[in-house]
Amino acid sequence: MYKYKKIILFILLVFSCSAYALLPANQSQSLNEWENVDSPDLSEQNSMLTENILTQLQNLKFKIDDNYFYVDKKRFPISIKEESFDKFVSDNNLPEVFSGSFRAYQEVRNETGKVKNIKYIQFTDDISNNNFSHYLTKNNQLLYIDNIIVIIVGDDFFVYAENYQAEKFKALADKFMSIPLPLNSRQLNEYISSDKVMYHFGSSSKNFRQFLAIPFITDDFTYLGVKLKNNVDTIIPVLIIYYPDSGQEVNLYLFSNQYQVLDQLLLSSYEREAFTDLPAQNSHEDADFVINENNQIDIHYKYYDGKMLFKRYQVTNLEKIEELPVSSSCYAGSLKEGYTDSSKSLLLTKEQVNNYLRFDNNFSSIENMPNTLLSLNIQNQQLCVDYLNSYSFKVNSMNTRDFFNNDELYQQQLTNFKKIGIDITDNIQYLEFSDANIKKLLPWLIQGNKAIYINNKLFLVGEKFFIILNQPTKNDLS
Repeated sequence: MYKYKKIILFILLVFSCSAYALLPANQSQSLNEWENVDSPDLSEQNSMLTENILTQLQNLKFKIDDNYFYVDKKRFPISIKEESFDKFVSDNNLPEVFSGSFRAYQEVRNETGKVKNIKYIQFTDDISNNNFSHYLTKNNQLLYIDNIIVIIVGDDFFVYAENYQAEKFKALADKFMSIPLPLNSRQLNEYISSDKVMYHFGSSSKNFRQFLAIPFITDDFTYLGVKLKNNVDTIIPVLIIYYPDSGQEVNLYLFSNQYQVLDQLLLSSYEREAFTDLPAQNSHEDADFVINENNQIDIHYKYYDGKMLFKRYQVTNLEKIEELPVSSSCYAGSLKEGYTDSSKSLLLTKEQVNNYLRFDNNFSSIENMPNTLLSLNIQNQQLCVDYLNSYSFKVNSMNTRDFFNNDELYQQQLTNFKKIGIDITDNIQYLEFSDANIKKLLPWLIQGNKAIYINNKLFLVGEKFFIILNQPTKNDLS
């Protein structure tokens, strides 16, 4: 009997000593997971971190309650305490570099660099035999401040936030309307102006901003949200629009069906004022985008010095947004130093950007103006559409009646051209395009592939429209 008592006591002793290391079934399932929301960039500093440690900490997930810290299917007893930030740094012999960089980080998050009293997590038992102990401070502690937990590794630190936002954001996003593709920035602004499609919401939660990776802005703030209709079952594309001091920000988010953030991309940023004290390449006055039916995204930025940068992205089957190379069959790009680090983008000079046909307000109906920019090079027999795509043509002439092949249309256009001092009674000069795709871009062409060209002017004419486009002058190009 005594022998069995010893066995039972031994089992109870082992169980009580190791209780913190075994995660009871279902004990932590109701808790929200914490995950990495900010980490060092090894390419920008002389960090002692290895790629392996960086990856481990970026992928680290854990849970906590008032009594336990749950990680790697184990639990460790903890207590949550409070003291001054300076004392926490001093007691744990933390580097001055960390102290300064963390204060700067808090300044961005909270618009103040003052870090006074903080909370910290104290591990109450010895966990030196567990791998996670390497990520604790000298006194077996973790910094816990403003709803974030900070793991400190040398001069660097990793920030973790409670991931309860996905569930809350799903309830919010269920109220968003959906708009179809293709979509460009002009159409989006029309949706915003109509005030009928966009869903207005606000959040002062720092965790909410961290969830969407939105930098510090005023807490009392209104966001706009709308879904994009999409034929990929595994992703939900959402546009989030907000208005920081610099103007309007439009972000594209890819969410999973459970509303976890898969990827995001800043589509456009409209600045309200020109920063005249900054170099021209450091800020742009305009940023426009187009998203087509195949989830390809084209963005161009117009800079204050007149240059324009083009970027292209694709939503991939891997549920990510991948940058694609941009090239132009019309122009060779210029040097991009100081404008972007992207080797796949295309930068055009001010003269190239300004080299487009001008709409003649005196004789044309503006509502019929093609929603595209055209550049015409007669010498090279090339028409460039929106700077990137070129279409070749031949310059021909023929009998005007045969050209229109419609006596009523012939008489109408004869009158229209006489009003601007051009006689097309007998013959007419025109451009004939060989690429059938030009018809989709320019539905205003005669017979689907012809445009009139007289006196350095391109004419797009039809029964209900008469559009004149002028070649740019030297002053226009400068």
